[in-house]
Amino acid sequence: MAQTDLAGYLTGWNAPTFTGQPHEDVHMWISGIRYGLKQRRVPRELWVAAAMSFLDEEPHAVLDDMRRTMAEIAEKEGQTGWAWDWDMFTRTLVVIHDQVKKDAKNDAHNIGSDFHRFRKEHPYAAAAAGLGLIAAGGITVGPAILVGTLHLLGFSASGVVGGGRSSLSCELYPTHN
Repeated sequence: MAQTDLAGYLTGWNAPTFTGQPHEDVHMWISGIRYGLKQRRVPRELWVAAAMSFLDEEPHAVLDDMRRTMAEIAEKEGQTGWAWDWDMFTRTLVVIHDQVKKDAKNDAHNIGSDFHRFRKEHPYAAAAAGLGLIAAGGITVGPAILVGTLHLLGFSASGVVGGGRSSLSCELYPTHN
């Protein structure tokens, strides 16, 4: 099924836009989007594209950069089982949003700094930077921190772990479809 078929499923759907602000409940947003996708009988292979259409500009750009970066890593390592599917998308969104919330808590102590201002204006870019990913015309990878993030998302030095789900992410964010 082509991505162009997606428009028909989204017509008339007034789903909330996820802006990525620290006060937003990412799990509630994901649940609401998943519910809407099921109600509209959207084919599962279109779920990520549909959800991405309800992301604000910054979280959309950061997640798209993450998808490209992880796909490039998987391709370079010859991993054929990796996919940017619903589970990978939601885990990545949750990990980055958790970092946004941690950054917001830390900012209470650093008010007035240039980095504080940047994090407030661009929470997802700052969170990605804090996780070792720097958005600057594409993502440049900070190796030490990126390794930990990729392990959390299901990657190891030998490739995809357990079909792409790390044991930690399975425990923290079990899949309920």
